Amino acid sequence: MANYSIQITTDQTSLTDLAASGFRLMVFKAVYTTMGGGAPLVWFETTGYSLTNTIGWSTSTQAYTSPTTDTTLASGQTVLVGTAYPIAAGQTLQVTSASGTGAVVNNTSGTNIYIDNTTSSEFFCGLCQQLDWQGVAGSCVPTFALPLYGGIIDMTTPAEAVLIAFDAEPLTAGTATYQLLSPALLVDFSEADGTALDVTYAIDTNWAANTGACYTQVAAGTDLVPLLFLEPDD
Repeated sequence: MANYSIQITTDQTSLTDLAASGFRLMVFKAVYTTMGGGAPLVWFETTGYSLTNTIGWSTSTQAYTSPTTDTTLASGQTVLVGTAYPIAAGQTLQVTSASGTGAVVNNTSGTNIYIDNTTSSEFFCGLCQQLDWQGVAGSCVPTFALPLYGGIIDMTTPAEAVLIAFDAEPLTAGTATYQLLSPALLVDFSEADGTALDVTYAIDTNWAANTGACYTQVAAGTDLVPLLFLEPDD
C-alpha cells in the first residue's frame, strides 16, 4: 500500500503570527471524476501546528453516501456521512436503499471506483480517506462531495494531489469550501519523483517548495473546483 507524506516547516515569527491571528492549517484532496457539480470539502484542519508538521496518507479508501433533498452544497455547509464502505479500485458501491446503504461488488480490474445509485433517491457521495497528523492516524473523513441522482453511476478515482493552506476561516472537516482567503500550495505526487516531499511557509512570502512540476502556487480567492476535480485521462 502506497504512502504519501508532506513535511511543512515554518519559522518562529510566522508560527507566532499565525497562532495569534487564528489561522488554521487546512488540507484538501483532489479526485478524478466525470461528474460535475462537485464540492471540495475540508479534509483536515488544525490550529495545533508547530515549527515542523507532517501530514500523511495511504491509498486506503471508503465510499460514502449522504441522503439529501438538495444536491447543491453552499459554501460553509457540512456533509454528514450517512454510510461508508471500504472500497478499492475496480469495485462498485451499489446503493440499494433510500438511506444510502448497499454493498460493494467487484466490477473491473481498472483504477476507477464507481458509486451506483439503483434507487430514485438523491444523495451526496464521494470518497473518505484517513489523514495522519504528526504520525498519528486520524479518522476516515470525506474529501469531496458529488451529486448522486437516481439511477446514475458516479465514477471517481482518488488523485494523489493535495492542496494545503493556512487560512483564518473557521472551517471544520467535511465543510464545503470553494475558495480561500489565503494563498495555498497544490502538491501533485503524480508529477513527483518520490512519495515524501518538503515545503516551507512564511507569513508574508507564503509557500515555498523545491522547484518541480509537482508544486503549483495558488493565489488567495482562486476557485478550488478546477484544481481539485480533475478530468480522467481516459
